[in-house]
Amino acid sequence: VHAAFGLRFDVGGEKMFLVNHLGELIPDPTVCAALVELTLRAHPGGEIVVPANASRGIELIAQKYDGKVRYTKMDPTALMASANQPGVLMAGDGTGQFVFPEFQSAVDALFAFAKLMEMLAVQQTSLADVLNGLPPMAVHHMDVACEWEAKGKIMRQLNGQYKAHKGQQVDGLKIELGDEWVLVVPDPDEPLCHIYAESG
Repeated sequence: VHAAFGLRFDVGGEKMFLVNHLGELIPDPTVCAALVELTLRAHPGGEIVVPANASRGIELIAQKYDGKVRYTKMDPTALMASANQPGVLMAGDGTGQFVFPEFQSAVDALFAFAKLMEMLAVQQTSLADVLNGLPPMAVHHMDVACEWEAKGKIMRQLNGQYKAHKGQQVDGLKIELGDEWVLVVPDPDEPLCHIYAESG
């Protein structure tokens, strides 16, 4: 498959990572998209769960296989709860955490690794070929300092200013701007807001 695989364990739980034949880490969102591609290729019409900040590339993959995309909050607990809904084949958060509810409704890097290997073998393809066939994805993230007292006011102002462009409100405020989108999520623990954006 021209790639090395590994598992890493951190405070947030276990995660899977992939390294290409040059020893370069494959970005986590790309790994997630590859698993979505393989899963929907094996089960057309199925449902995938991803967080609100996932690339539109996931929707393009799902459309190719008549699949559905369900968005959830950017939180491992929400991801696992959504993965437990009927009809969901897989959930991935784009940071290396994956849930395959056919096995269990919890993040499991070892099972995700085994499932990846199984799907590559059954579909007689290589990881390189899957990665080369993915749509372009370019979600960028930055944190902006924001005083606690100002968070509510800023969110209300953005909500009013962009009410004609509001997208699906799963987590924070998502603003749809044609081929572009911006997601603003106030941090629950720190005096800052997370801003995610994607553009074609």
